[in-house]
Amino acid sequence: MKEEKFAFGYMRVDNVHDDSVVNEKLKQLKDHCDIHKIEMPMIFAENKAVSGNFTGNAWKDLEMTLAHAEGRVQSIIVNDRDSLTKDMGVYLLKERELKEKYGVTIDIADGKSLKIDHSKGISIN
Repeated sequence: MKEEKFAFGYMRVDNVHDDSVVNEKLKQLKDHCDIHKIEMPMIFAENKAVSGNFTGNAWKDLEMTLAHAEGRVQSIIVNDRDSLTKDMGVYLLKERELKEKYGVTIDIADGKSLKIDHSKGISIN
């Protein structure tokens, strides 16, 4: 029997009350999950204006939930890296922290894969 993969979704948008934008980004996350056969039981969302660089309340809730997931979640799926932070250094540090602390990676649901070897930098495939 094949082991199921689980991920949490995370979105930062201009306005979480704008259904058209939220639904578009949600569809992008769901399509990514369908393609990669991933179950996404929870999605966290917040406004860009009140959050930044992994400091918003929804991101804090996501990390707190990961702490209680006991290794059952393999990744966090986001729409694009720029919605998290424009600072690649901050992104790389957070990616490494998440891997070490919770065993999860950040997956980008933009149709491209982003593979990071922390010893060598970044490569986009």
